[in-house]
Amino acid sequence: MTKFSDLALSPKVLKAVEAAGYETPTPIQAGAIPPALEGRDVLGIAQTGTGKTASFTLPMISMLARGRARARMPRSLVLCPTRELAAQVAENFDTYAQNVKLTKALLIGGVSFKEQDALIDRGVDVPMFEKAGIKVEPMTREQFTDRWIEAQEYYAEQKEKEKSDRDKR
Repeated sequence: MTKFSDLALSPKVLKAVEAAGYETPTPIQAGAIPPALEGRDVLGIAQTGTGKTASFTLPMISMLARGRARARMPRSLVLCPTRELAAQVAENFDTYAQNVKLTKALLIGGVSFKEQDALIDRGVDVPMFEKAGIKVEPMTREQFTDRWIEAQEYYAEQKEKEKSDRDKR
């Protein structure tokens, strides 16, 4: 039987997994983590509660922990279809990244943008959006930067709209 220690995760991520009480990966995790760590594309389908979030966050954190941040630019991007799923991914990220120096920003609509803006201004390694309208496609570094700018513009517009709505009251 495969154990998390067999999956080539970074020692710091493995320590966080063990602290969370996990020893044995689920089938989706055992199948997705090794190719993700190799930098290969992974498409996985599994039922709710089978550990899909860990299937992509564990290798992402392991890979990001090996590199260095550059000039307040994001190094990975997480897009979620709902606010609830984005919050779940952010919570899991915190659990699994507790032993590494990575930052994340949960960027969701329907809440104050003040705190989200502060995170973006400081720069984050992993922005997590609940914006379903952002196109997901293979991207070059330049396209990723353009997409990041688009996302920042979207959130700036939302912030302005929120301020305008407040002023009307």
